[in-house]
Amino acid sequence: MVPDYQIQLLLISYTATEFQTNIETMSASSSAQDILDREFLETRAKLLELAAALDRLDRATGSIKEDPRTQDIQHALAILADNTGDRAEQIQLIFSLSYQPDWRSEFGLNNSST
Repeated sequence: MVPDYQIQLLLISYTATEFQTNIETMSASSSAQDILDREFLETRAKLLELAAALDRLDRATGSIKEDPRTQDIQHALAILADNTGDRAEQIQLIFSLSYQPDWRSEFGLNNSST
C-alpha cells in the first residue's frame, strides 16, 4: 500500500507538469484551427451548461426581471455575441466591483506596508 503523502506528492508533481505543459502550449503561437481543435469540446460543454442554467431559470416560478444579476447575465451574453474582442475582460468588469481608493479605511486597515 502506498502512503497517502506519496500519492499526494505524485499528484502535485503530475499537476505541476500538466500545468507547465499547458503554459507552453498556450504561450506558443497557435493558429485559430489549433485552438478550435484543442478547446472545442470544453467550450461546447460550457455552452451547454450555461444553456441548461438559463433553461432552469426560465422554467422556475417567480420573476427575476428586476434582479440586477439577471441584467448582468444578459449584458454578458450580449458581449459574448459581439465580435469586438476582449470579451473576457469586458465580462470580468461586469461582475467586478469598481475600485474604491479608501477600501483600507472601510475595512479598518491602515496604509502601512507592514
